[in-house]
Amino acid sequence: MRSPGAGLLFVPATAQAADAVYSVTDASDDGMDPVPGSLRYAFEEIAADSAAGGPAKDYVVEIAADVDTIELETDLEAMLLDGAKSFTLRSLGAEHSLIDMGENAVQVSAEGGDTGVSFSDVDFVNGHVLGARFAEGGTLTLSDVSVSGVEQGLIDGASATTLANSTLVDSDWQVIGAEGGELLLNTSEFSNAPVSADLPGGDALVKGSRFHSNTLDEVLQVTGAVGDQEELQSFVFQGNSVVGNQAGGVRVSHAVETQVTDSTFEDNQGASGISVEGADVPGSTLVVSDVTFTGNSYAEAPLMVIGSLHAATVANSTFVRNSGEQSGTIRFDAALEEQGATLTEDLLAPRTFRVADNVLQSNDSHYESVVTVGEWLQHVGAAVNVERNLFAENIS
Repeated sequence: MRSPGAGLLFVPATAQAADAVYSVTDASDDGMDPVPGSLRYAFEEIAADSAAGGPAKDYVVEIAADVDTIELETDLEAMLLDGAKSFTLRSLGAEHSLIDMGENAVQVSAEGGDTGVSFSDVDFVNGHVLGARFAEGGTLTLSDVSVSGVEQGLIDGASATTLANSTLVDSDWQVIGAEGGELLLNTSEFSNAPVSADLPGGDALVKGSRFHSNTLDEVLQVTGAVGDQEELQSFVFQGNSVVGNQAGGVRVSHAVETQVTDSTFEDNQGASGISVEGADVPGSTLVVSDVTFTGNSYAEAPLMVIGSLHAATVANSTFVRNSGEQSGTIRFDAALEEQGATLTEDLLAPRTFRVADNVLQSNDSHYESVVTVGEWLQHVGAAVNVERNLFAENIS
């Protein structure tokens, strides 16, 4: 079994030695008769060339420094067939070029296998859909990109998706990974821009990022599948901040190994801050360490640990001035499907939950105790060890 993050093979994007470079020197857009030198003309030329046969190529579209804004008239799509190894869209100026999508879609469709798609140093605004679709796997990298007011981001079928040094604003993102797919969110900002990722058999790493001002949905949802080695193999959430959201926090489902470290949850509302439902497989674990929850108000609890996990540790963390209907700090509970389940040998497998070296102060647990253990877990004899914690001025 892989340790959290062990399956992640992300490599920072580097410039491709291009076989075919298309320069965008004209800011105009004509959906019926594209002008040579325009962005649409480059997309159509690449689609035709990749369909023509011959050795596969690395295609690069470069927007000239003096092209400030491109306003799209209609949807824009780059269709990459077997003749494409990679596709890169980037701007060359010191300032990012702006693509005003005008309520249209910008998409890349890769029909061949293992195609790399990259957007860098470009800003997108006012669109319907921005994304990429991969028929046989491939990689998508968004680097130094800003996306604002685009209704939906959609990445479908990628074997690896990377978002780095970028900003998403007022946009709802969905990642549907290929089997064993990987997701990296690195040093980016998500302002009212929730991300949902389906990664059967895959891995996710989220680090150095900020999630704030969200009213649409939980800021981050990552899930695997049940059985056949399709559980989410690892989820790592490291060095992030989740601040001022109204629709919930981070939800992880069907994960074998989960780590949440060195992160902050402050002034949020919704169902919970972190909710982890582990995969019901031997050795499924959760570690929460050096995490701070301050001034949050949740319908469930700041930290919800679902009983499918076989072991969970919450250590060296701080819970101050939080409130929750089920707990003001931590609730250990059973997965919904287990609450009415027959007590099979697998369901009765040893489950150990440890709460150690934490500060729990001035929290309000509306109907339960400060640290709550659900009735189902008590019934199956789960071990809960609470040691060396500071409890002060809590209400329950």
